[in-house]
Amino acid sequence: MLLITGYVDRLSARPGGTIAFKISSQLRADYVADLVRIRHGDPNPAGPGMKVEPVDIAFGGTFPSRSQAVQLGSWAVTEAPVPLDAAPTLTLGATIWPTLPGDGRQTVVALGDPDAGDGIALEIGPDGAALVVATAAGPRRLATGAPLSGRTWYRLRATVDFASGAVSVTQATVRRLPGVEPLHTAEAVLPGVARPADAPFTAAAAGTAAPARFFNGKIERPFLAAAAVDAADHAAIESGGMPAGVLVAWDFGRGIDTERVFDAGLAGRHGRVVNLPTRGMMGAHKLLGEVVDGVAQGL
Repeated sequence: MLLITGYVDRLSARPGGTIAFKISSQLRADYVADLVRIRHGDPNPAGPGMKVEPVDIAFGGTFPSRSQAVQLGSWAVTEAPVPLDAAPTLTLGATIWPTLPGDGRQTVVALGDPDAGDGIALEIGPDGAALVVATAAGPRRLATGAPLSGRTWYRLRATVDFASGAVSVTQATVRRLPGVEPLHTAEAVLPGVARPADAPFTAAAAGTAAPARFFNGKIERPFLAAAAVDAADHAAIESGGMPAGVLVAWDFGRGIDTERVFDAGLAGRHGRVVNLPTRGMMGAHKLLGEVVDGVAQGL
């Protein structure tokens, strides 16, 4: 087990420039850093052995050990919680192109984290698209039961009525494809569904302090609406429309050369991407030679 690991922010610098060293140490004591020139780096005892020379430069010293964990996976998160104003109904949705649909639970979009006790999430897994919602008895999950096909565009959405406890989750292919069922829906009534507090909206992971259940694939136009969203409304949101009640609708086609995410919804909850997800990907409407106006979006 390596107790000290690190990297540099660049491999070279011009005279007068700087190179930053990012170090994580699990030692219980301070560590010492020196800069040396490697004259021979082969430790083979049959050869000259390791040969290093100190470099006469203001560098190094003794530093306190500090463990810095690396959070794997990329995701996007709003810069501030989304104001819900006691919305009686919430719908989460997005258009996705999964690459590993059977590789465990993967969050597509979430408001808070239901597994942590507060929030709702739309995810995929081996049993297809699923809604996860916090209840008085803990998180409850409702899935379509229909596994998704990899590298296929789907529209996913999940709706929660907090007054009645009625919930639903839907997965539908954007195009009819041979051997792929175009539509699957699951509905249920869950007692004790907890209305989430104002919380950050995330895409491709759930939670913000320690994001988990990362999504593998492409996400287009993730949204949150304070209303039930049907197939026509979903298609409108996907193409840049704004049906009534849409609080958040992220447009990944804007600012693709930045780490910013721009919101076209009523809440105006812009966000940021974390860990540099690939942007500017081919979108759902670049299929089978079809070309439409707009920028291909992806996360």
